[in-house]
Amino acid sequence: MHANTPNYVYAMLRKWNMTNPELPVRITPNQIAQRVKAARMTSEQRFIKGTAPELRGIVRHELAGKP
Repeated sequence: MHANTPNYVYAMLRKWNMTNPELPVRITPNQIAQRVKAARMTSEQRFIKGTAPELRGIVRHELAGKP
């Protein structure tokens, strides 16, 4: 299983909850899907997403013109 797949995340979560019953982690499938999607993004995509919406166009333009 690849680390960026929901099945891998579910398996790791089950393993954690079995070995740490006093500290169970509860994560919804939607939360896992969001994290997997974010992990598949490039560093540029994550940077743009973290930029204020009104500045994203400028940032995209600047990154497109990089050497």
